[in-house]
Amino acid sequence: MSDSEHEPAEWSVGVVFTLYDDRGRSPGDDEIDLLDALEAFGALGPATGGSEHGTIAARFDVVALSAPQAFSLAIETMNQALSKADIPAGDPIRAEAALFEDLVSVNAGRPAPAPVTTMGASDIAELLGVSRQRIYVLADEHEDFPRPVAQLARGQVWDRSQVLAWKKSWDRTPGRRGVTNGRRLPPGRT
Repeated sequence: MSDSEHEPAEWSVGVVFTLYDDRGRSPGDDEIDLLDALEAFGALGPATGGSEHGTIAARFDVVALSAPQAFSLAIETMNQALSKADIPAGDPIRAEAALFEDLVSVNAGRPAPAPVTTMGASDIAELLGVSRQRIYVLADEHEDFPRPVAQLARGQVWDRSQVLAWKKSWDRTPGRRGVTNGRRLPPGRT
Protein backbone atom coordinates (compact mmCIF):
# COMPACT_ATOMS: atom_id res chain seq x y z
CA MET A 1 0.00 0.00 0.00
CA SER A 2 1.22 3.44 -0.78
CA ASP A 3 1.51 6.19 1.79
CA SER A 4 -1.39 7.95 0.07
CA GLU A 5 -3.70 5.20 1.34
CA HIS A 6 -2.74 5.97 4.97
CA GLU A 7 -2.43 9.74 5.05
CA PRO A 8 -4.53 12.45 3.43
CA ALA A 9 -3.08 13.55 0.11
CA GLU A 10 -3.97 16.15 -2.47
CA TRP A 11 -5.74 14.71 -5.52
CA SER A 12 -6.37 16.43 -8.83
CA VAL A 13 -9.91 15.46 -9.88
CA GLY A 14 -11.92 16.04 -13.00
CA VAL A 15 -15.68 15.54 -13.15
CA VAL A 16 -18.16 15.83 -16.00
CA PHE A 17 -21.92 16.14 -15.48
CA THR A 18 -24.79 16.17 -17.94
CA LEU A 19 -26.13 19.69 -18.42
CA TYR A 20 -29.83 20.40 -18.81
CA ASP A 21 -29.83 23.95 -20.07
CA ASP A 22 -32.80 25.58 -21.68
CA ARG A 23 -32.25 28.92 -19.97
CA GLY A 24 -30.59 30.62 -22.94
CA ARG A 25 -27.44 31.50 -20.98
CA SER A 26 -24.06 31.38 -22.62
CA PRO A 27 -21.80 28.51 -21.50
CA GLY A 28 -19.22 31.05 -20.33
CA ASP A 29 -21.64 32.45 -17.75
CA ASP A 30 -22.23 28.99 -16.28
CA GLU A 31 -18.49 28.30 -16.13
CA ILE A 32 -17.78 31.54 -14.22
CA ASP A 33 -20.63 30.87 -11.77
CA LEU A 34 -19.47 27.25 -11.30
CA LEU A 35 -15.86 28.23 -10.60
CA ASP A 36 -16.98 30.83 -8.03
CA ALA A 37 -19.20 28.23 -6.34
CA LEU A 38 -16.44 25.59 -6.33
CA GLU A 39 -14.16 28.02 -4.52
CA ALA A 40 -16.92 28.72 -1.98
CA PHE A 41 -17.21 24.97 -1.25
CA GLY A 42 -13.51 24.48 -0.64
CA ALA A 43 -12.18 23.18 -3.95
CA LEU A 44 -8.41 23.57 -3.76
CA GLY A 45 -6.08 25.00 -6.35
CA PRO A 46 -7.10 26.94 -9.40
CA ALA A 47 -10.34 25.32 -10.60
CA THR A 48 -10.96 25.12 -14.32
CA GLY A 49 -14.27 24.48 -16.02
CA GLY A 50 -15.88 24.07 -19.37
CA SER A 51 -19.06 23.05 -21.09
CA GLU A 52 -19.85 21.57 -24.47
CA HIS A 53 -22.28 19.17 -26.09
CA GLY A 54 -24.68 18.99 -23.15
CA THR A 55 -22.07 18.63 -20.42
CA ILE A 56 -20.40 20.79 -17.82
CA ALA A 57 -17.00 19.89 -16.39
CA ALA A 58 -14.52 21.06 -13.80
CA ARG A 59 -11.03 20.14 -12.63
CA PHE A 60 -9.92 21.01 -9.11
CA ASP A 61 -8.03 19.54 -6.16
CA VAL A 62 -9.35 17.80 -3.04
CA VAL A 63 -7.65 16.27 0.01
CA ALA A 64 -8.53 12.59 0.46
CA LEU A 65 -7.17 9.30 1.79
CA SER A 66 -7.76 7.35 -1.44
CA ALA A 67 -8.99 7.59 -5.03
CA PRO A 68 -12.52 6.43 -4.07
CA GLN A 69 -12.71 9.09 -1.38
CA ALA A 70 -11.37 11.70 -3.84
CA PHE A 71 -14.15 10.70 -6.30
CA SER A 72 -16.81 11.00 -3.60
CA LEU A 73 -15.55 14.39 -2.42
CA ALA A 74 -15.30 15.66 -6.01
CA ILE A 75 -18.84 14.57 -6.86
CA GLU A 76 -20.22 16.02 -3.61
CA THR A 77 -18.37 19.33 -4.09
CA MET A 78 -19.46 19.58 -7.73
CA ASN A 79 -23.11 18.85 -6.81
CA GLN A 80 -23.04 21.58 -4.14
CA ALA A 81 -21.39 24.06 -6.51
CA LEU A 82 -23.85 23.33 -9.34
CA SER A 83 -26.75 23.85 -6.95
CA LYS A 84 -25.31 27.11 -5.56
CA ALA A 85 -24.66 28.38 -9.10
CA ASP A 86 -28.22 27.40 -10.10
CA ILE A 87 -26.93 25.31 -12.98
CA PRO A 88 -29.41 22.59 -14.01
CA ALA A 89 -27.13 19.57 -14.21
CA GLY A 90 -27.91 15.88 -14.07
CA ASP A 91 -25.75 13.00 -12.96
CA PRO A 92 -21.97 12.66 -13.17
CA ILE A 93 -21.01 10.86 -16.37
CA ARG A 94 -17.22 10.75 -15.98
CA ALA A 95 -14.68 11.26 -13.23
CA GLU A 96 -10.93 10.93 -13.02
CA ALA A 97 -8.40 11.41 -10.25
CA ALA A 98 -4.62 11.46 -9.93
CA LEU A 99 -2.37 12.20 -6.99
CA PHE A 100 -1.27 15.81 -7.24
CA GLU A 101 2.32 14.86 -6.30
CA ASP A 102 2.43 12.47 -9.28
CA LEU A 103 1.26 15.20 -11.63
CA VAL A 104 3.84 17.61 -10.21
CA SER A 105 6.57 14.99 -10.67
CA VAL A 106 6.36 15.51 -14.44
CA ASN A 107 8.20 18.77 -13.88
CA ALA A 108 10.93 16.82 -12.10
CA GLY A 109 11.45 14.65 -15.17
CA ARG A 110 9.45 11.64 -14.04
CA PRO A 111 6.38 10.59 -16.03
CA ALA A 112 3.08 10.94 -14.20
CA PRO A 113 0.68 8.03 -14.08
CA ALA A 114 -2.47 8.31 -16.14
CA PRO A 115 -5.46 9.59 -14.19
CA VAL A 116 -8.09 7.08 -13.18
CA THR A 117 -10.98 7.25 -15.65
CA THR A 118 -14.18 5.61 -14.51
CA MET A 119 -17.06 3.85 -16.20
CA GLY A 120 -20.45 2.75 -14.94
CA ALA A 121 -22.23 -0.56 -15.40
CA SER A 122 -23.98 0.64 -18.58
CA ASP A 123 -20.64 1.64 -20.12
CA ILE A 124 -19.11 -1.74 -19.23
CA ALA A 125 -22.17 -3.57 -20.56
CA GLU A 126 -21.81 -1.80 -23.90
CA LEU A 127 -18.08 -2.54 -24.01
CA LEU A 128 -18.60 -6.25 -23.27
CA GLY A 129 -21.77 -6.68 -25.33
CA VAL A 130 -23.90 -7.84 -22.39
CA SER A 131 -26.79 -6.40 -20.36
CA ARG A 132 -26.18 -4.01 -17.49
CA GLN A 133 -27.54 -6.61 -15.07
CA ARG A 134 -25.02 -9.16 -16.41
CA ILE A 135 -22.16 -6.91 -15.23
CA TYR A 136 -23.12 -7.53 -11.60
CA VAL A 137 -23.37 -11.28 -12.25
CA LEU A 138 -19.91 -11.26 -13.86
CA ALA A 139 -18.53 -9.36 -10.87
CA ASP A 140 -19.94 -12.03 -8.53
CA GLU A 141 -18.87 -15.01 -10.67
CA HIS A 142 -15.32 -13.90 -11.52
CA GLU A 143 -12.92 -13.24 -8.66
CA ASP A 144 -10.62 -11.38 -11.05
CA PHE A 145 -13.34 -8.94 -12.17
CA PRO A 146 -12.24 -5.43 -11.11
CA ARG A 147 -13.68 -4.04 -7.90
CA PRO A 148 -15.56 -0.73 -8.10
CA VAL A 149 -13.42 2.30 -7.22
CA ALA A 150 -16.36 4.34 -5.91
CA GLN A 151 -20.05 4.19 -5.10
CA LEU A 152 -21.91 7.22 -6.47
CA ALA A 153 -25.58 8.08 -6.05
CA ARG A 154 -26.14 6.72 -9.55
CA GLY A 155 -24.32 3.45 -8.81
CA GLN A 156 -20.89 1.89 -8.75
CA VAL A 157 -18.04 3.01 -11.02
CA TRP A 158 -14.98 1.04 -12.10
CA ASP A 159 -11.49 2.01 -13.23
CA ARG A 160 -11.66 1.89 -17.04
CA SER A 161 -8.10 0.58 -17.46
CA GLN A 162 -8.82 -2.34 -15.10
CA VAL A 163 -12.01 -3.22 -16.99
CA LEU A 164 -10.18 -3.13 -20.33
CA ALA A 165 -7.44 -5.39 -18.95
CA TRP A 166 -10.05 -7.82 -17.58
CA LYS A 167 -11.85 -7.90 -20.93
CA LYS A 168 -8.65 -9.13 -22.63
CA SER A 169 -8.50 -12.13 -20.28
CA TRP A 170 -12.24 -12.87 -20.30
CA ASP A 171 -13.05 -16.21 -21.92
CA ARG A 172 -16.55 -15.41 -23.10
CA THR A 173 -18.75 -18.27 -24.15
CA PRO A 174 -21.45 -17.03 -26.51
CA GLY A 175 -25.11 -17.80 -25.92
CA ARG A 176 -26.96 -19.03 -22.89
CA ARG A 177 -26.14 -22.32 -21.25
CA GLY A 178 -28.75 -25.00 -21.86
CA VAL A 179 -30.33 -23.24 -24.84
CA THR A 180 -30.39 -24.70 -28.33
CA ASN A 181 -32.16 -23.39 -31.41
CA GLY A 182 -33.73 -20.68 -29.28
CA ARG A 183 -35.43 -23.17 -26.92
CA ARG A 184 -34.40 -23.99 -23.38
CA LEU A 185 -33.54 -27.64 -22.80
CA PRO A 186 -35.06 -29.59 -19.91
CA PRO A 187 -32.89 -29.82 -16.77
CA GLY A 188 -30.09 -32.37 -17.03
CA ARG A 189 -29.77 -32.11 -20.84
CA THR A 190 -27.03 -30.11 -22.48
